[in-house]
Amino acid sequence: MATETYRPPSTRIPSARQSDLTARARASAEVAGAHVVAVDADARFPGEAFAELRKQRLLGIQVPQALDGEGATIAEIADVCYILGQSCSSTALIYAMHQI
Repeated sequence: MATETYRPPSTRIPSARQSDLTARARASAEVAGAHVVAVDADARFPGEAFAELRKQRLLGIQVPQALDGEGATIAEIADVCYILGQSCSSTALIYAMHQI
């Protein structure tokens, strides 16, 4: 079987913010991926991933810009969820529920 090269998922985030949000989401996904086996095996909260999401300032990206947030759109939130889901579905699901 041929080994495939990992290709990061594409996003629909507008180019002005794309590299920043994508980089932050990927950094969080990397941490989530490092702990996915323990999270799944122990059926536990992905605390390490959420510590990184907090560090990357991704938890409140939907807050309107007028209130010093980023004013992220639903499409941008979906892209962050997609990136997270590539590493840890639990992290992505909890992140998505947090955004609701």
